[in-house]
Amino acid sequence: MVINAGPAVAAEPLAVEALLRLDELPKGFVFDQRSYCEPVNPRSNSGKRALAEYVEQFHPYGCHLGYTRLYRSPGEGLDPPIVATATVTTPNSAGTAASPPVASELIEYLNESRELTEVPAARVLGEETRVFHSREHVGYRREPMPGVTVLWRDGRVLAALYVGGWSYAEDEAAAFALAAQQQRRVEAPTPYLVPEADDVLAYLENPALRLPVYWLGRVFRPGHGLPPSYFLSAFPRSYLGGGPPGFEQEVEYAPSLYLDSWSPQNWAHFVKTPLGRRQWSWRCTRSRTVQLRNGHATIYAAYRTGHAVCPSFPPHHFSAHVYLPGVVIAIGEAPCGHCQGNLVTYESWRGMEAVVRSLRRWRPS
Repeated sequence: MVINAGPAVAAEPLAVEALLRLDELPKGFVFDQRSYCEPVNPRSNSGKRALAEYVEQFHPYGCHLGYTRLYRSPGEGLDPPIVATATVTTPNSAGTAASPPVASELIEYLNESRELTEVPAARVLGEETRVFHSREHVGYRREPMPGVTVLWRDGRVLAALYVGGWSYAEDEAAAFALAAQQQRRVEAPTPYLVPEADDVLAYLENPALRLPVYWLGRVFRPGHGLPPSYFLSAFPRSYLGGGPPGFEQEVEYAPSLYLDSWSPQNWAHFVKTPLGRRQWSWRCTRSRTVQLRNGHATIYAAYRTGHAVCPSFPPHHFSAHVYLPGVVIAIGEAPCGHCQGNLVTYESWRGMEAVVRSLRRWRPS
């Protein structure tokens, strides 16, 4: 099972097993941060009471997975910008016959949707189907984004499928098509397996990543007392809304390990800027060179501020510049002119050397 939601998931696996899977969407989709499984718990700052009373009576359990399209793949079929799949289960089927106020508040809870308007359902799924239009402010979009949620009940499952980013008509057509796929899961639930939830390839195969991609594997386990890190994402600069001069793409690991990439030409310009020279050019910064199989790295150990006399205590921050074919990777680079990079788990010579020696180029297998 892919959802890590604690013991409650084991107590109600149906909520997970009836979800639409990532691998049922076209290539190019990844999970977003709105993914969870938990007992339904209305927000305390909401002045609405219908959902709270429903929860007190039926003790529903909910799962919500958000999927975001990074890029379109020609010939892959249905690929709306944003998709969310959700389920709510109750101990018996009486709890899924939600009243109109409960249904509306439940969609607000699951999808964080606002400005909901119920419209007639063009099709019927399960025992009862309802359709809601909504408008949300999403990330980089200046204007509210149209969205459509199809909500239906089948036995003791309330299922919801949200599509956003197109027109209402296109969103609704896509939502019903994907809801029909999810209904097959509702009728024949199966565990949501790890291979069905693999979005790593979608990140790494993104055609917007123009430079060679170097990474540390799905899980970076350096050993020798150093903690592991976990692959989170890979984005080109255009997706991140900016970055240092010439910066082109980023691979992120948790917790707080960023592999920021420049082309060699852009890097040559960047290191001449005040931001590019920050930390490594300070008077008391120490450095070591590490030879790699296909390049080299320079590791820097810096203090938070310059000192007239270099301190005897250990440096505060470690960073590295890694020179590999076609790319320069900065690790622990200062993100702005008045701040310092932060590695959290690898602030040592040993930690940084483990990172730079473990970098390898990702290639499709």
